Amino acid sequence: MDRRTRRRVLAGLGAATGLAGCSGDFLRETPMPTPTSAALSPDRRYGYTHVQPSGNRVLDGAGSIHDTNPVTVETESRPLWIVALPGEAGSLWTVVSPTGDATTYRVTDGEATELNAHRSLPGGAPPVSYSAEGGPSLLRGGGATASRTHPVVSESGVLSIAGDGDLVLRAESGTQRFPIAAPRDGRIVHVTGSEYAVLGDVTTRYKHGALGNRVEGSSLVIFDASVPGVTVRTQVGPPEVVEGLAPIAADLDGDGEQELILTVADSENGARIAVYGRDGRRQASGPLYGPGWRHQLAVALFSGAGPELAVTRKPHVDHVVEFYRLDGGSLSVVAEYPNVQTHTYGSYNADQALAADLDGDGTVELLVPVVDQDVLVGVERTGDGATTDWRLSLDRPLTSNLAGVTLPDGRLAVGAGTDRGLRVWQG
Repeated sequence: MDRRTRRRVLAGLGAATGLAGCSGDFLRETPMPTPTSAALSPDRRYGYTHVQPSGNRVLDGAGSIHDTNPVTVETESRPLWIVALPGEAGSLWTVVSPTGDATTYRVTDGEATELNAHRSLPGGAPPVSYSAEGGPSLLRGGGATASRTHPVVSESGVLSIAGDGDLVLRAESGTQRFPIAAPRDGRIVHVTGSEYAVLGDVTTRYKHGALGNRVEGSSLVIFDASVPGVTVRTQVGPPEVVEGLAPIAADLDGDGEQELILTVADSENGARIAVYGRDGRRQASGPLYGPGWRHQLAVALFSGAGPELAVTRKPHVDHVVEFYRLDGGSLSVVAEYPNVQTHTYGSYNADQALAADLDGDGTVELLVPVVDQDVLVGVERTGDGATTDWRLSLDRPLTSNLAGVTLPDGRLAVGAGTDRGLRVWQG
């Protein structure tokens, strides 16, 4: 029995065959391109575990996935990470196992087909996929990238966090290193233009360890790739640290300018949400509830009152989604929703949530797992709080991030991994 036959592909609730005309259509793995090749143009499409290059887990477009039968792909190993790209017909999904093995599938017309297997990533490394001739490939950082992060592409070259915490820019003119002492599992997010944000100045002064170790960043670093150089490096303590892997870059107050959203914490007071401007100044801070993490998820137009930030308050204890609104210098909670779990204690997978108009009603929902993580719920803001009208069953507990993609016709595809394999809703 060959490898394709062993990987049984199921459509909806029953077995499905491969796509007509695609039998044996395995794509060749694209060799690792140089940092200056056309394959690494920032104009290409990239698939991130955190959905957007800004770290904001929001999809454009609108879909009807709430009443769509899922396509399930039974993979040989449980998915640890998944990323998605749009295809000419349907969506393209790359699944990465705990050992770093990576395989891409096409999902269209209620069926799925395996396309190609990629060279393995370092075990546990989050993937970034990109559109290439012949099909998706994976962006690789090589020795310039720490094993629990991924590179990103700027107009000036490839940016990555090295194993020693340096920020590295690989460009046509050569490689430059900027000593910022970044967390080795941190992520680089795009702010605007040539600006990127990352955490820096690691410290062990906070012992919570919610994301797998007791090393946290203590500064917000903004890097301008066109200079190139660090333009902002703002310390948040002591005693505070930045608890998380990366900021979210989003316009939270609706003024057309990006803000940087962090979770800051200290051992005495616990964690709170903090909003910074691109100049590195703190603009607002949210409420404290004592010890425990605040898991920042997404900024979107969840209500008719303007942008709001969705956060899980103490995802390992309270299990409550909070919706924050920034008004001047005031950052306040305007709604709550209970019984969700967007993170597993000790994991550095912080991407188990996303936001989009998932039922085509013109309103953005927040898609999150319930406490047992075997069901996803679409949480919708209402005039007096938050509610949910529909659920997506996973059958098994979630093992991966949530990922999604906007299709060329504006519809959506959303995926999740369990120990059964990849499950995709497309509509």
